[in-house]
Amino acid sequence: MSKGTKALAIIVGRLGHAIKIRKGNNDKKIGQLRLACTDGYGDNENTSWFDVVIFDEKKVEVLEKYTEKGSRVMVTGLLRVRKWVDKEGGDRWSTEIVVSFDGSIELMDSKADSPKQDRAEPRARPTERAQPPAFGGDLDDEVPF
Repeated sequence: MSKGTKALAIIVGRLGHAIKIRKGNNDKKIGQLRLACTDGYGDNENTSWFDVVIFDEKKVEVLEKYTEKGSRVMVTGLLRVRKWVDKEGGDRWSTEIVVSFDGSIELMDSKADSPKQDRAEPRARPTERAQPPAFGGDLDDEVPF
């Protein structure tokens, strides 16, 4: 096996469904996602779907808490090709993005866009503009250059 090589994938997309969680060895959480990435526009629009498997339990918990269907995330992980035999005895292949401790997941939605935000409470409006913190020194209003 060649050392020092990786098949690395970076995908920015939207979740096709909320994270699915199953238990692995030692009752550790394993997360599964489907990410949709759309490019082009109008009649030339094309959507590609990517399977993502997450073995880092902390990342699974964050996704479970802060995302749902339609959330936008960026996933960095290793590409893995998996082979299995279907019910009819034929070979099946699947390419997945595997996120473990060396991969990353970044939530791309802002807090206001977050699907998990409690929509029952209206956002508080600021009553007055925030003032900058007081500065202890004497400031000269003239620019030195």
